[in-house]
Amino acid sequence: MERFVKIVFFFAALVALSGFGQALIELIPPFLSRWKSNWPFLAGVGVYGLLWRIYLSRRAPFWSIVEHELTHAVFALLFFKRVRSLNAFRNRGGQVTVEGGNFVIALAPYIFPLPVLFIILLKFLIVPHYDDVLNFLLGFFLMFHLVPLFSEVHPSQPDIQTTGVIFSLVVILLGNLFFIGLTLSALEVRGAGIDAFLKAGWQMSLKNAQIFWQFIQQKLAHLL
Repeated sequence: MERFVKIVFFFAALVALSGFGQALIELIPPFLSRWKSNWPFLAGVGVYGLLWRIYLSRRAPFWSIVEHELTHAVFALLFFKRVRSLNAFRNRGGQVTVEGGNFVIALAPYIFPLPVLFIILLKFLIVPHYDDVLNFLLGFFLMFHLVPLFSEVHPSQPDIQTTGVIFSLVVILLGNLFFIGLTLSALEVRGAGIDAFLKAGWQMSLKNAQIFWQFIQQKLAHLL
């Protein structure tokens, strides 16, 4: 059953990747045109980049390890799996022991930027006066999530081997494009752009699914 679910999810992810990838591309021109008003976000990106360059890149990423293992644990709990232990070490990495599991739990740390999601939630709860602070934190913690991926995502990574390399890479790419788009669309006051991004990604995904299905039908008709 799990194999069937993964196959269906894989093809759905390919379709969603095309749709939300297009939606993200469409966000870039307006984002660049408003770069002056987006300076807090860009400052957050720059501050993390500077910290990484002069300090963090030379040390084992302890807090990234903590966030990685904590994300495994959070999603295990969301799927009603018992978390038996959680360990994180600066020089030895980390490990979470879970009773049971699935591909969502395995890949969650490479996809879901928990601090970013928490900050986006705060944008709906806190008065707009603090938007610049929250947008700075969005830029900082988006980089906190993305930068370690360049060293974490590789074919020999145990989580990726367990779920399948090609499957994992497609799902990880989709997840990160989605959350980059979600973050950029959340920069407006109270995340006003999120709804438009989600609708655009959904509509483009449906359109691409229809095009793909029509292509399959034409090929089958030709063969028959």
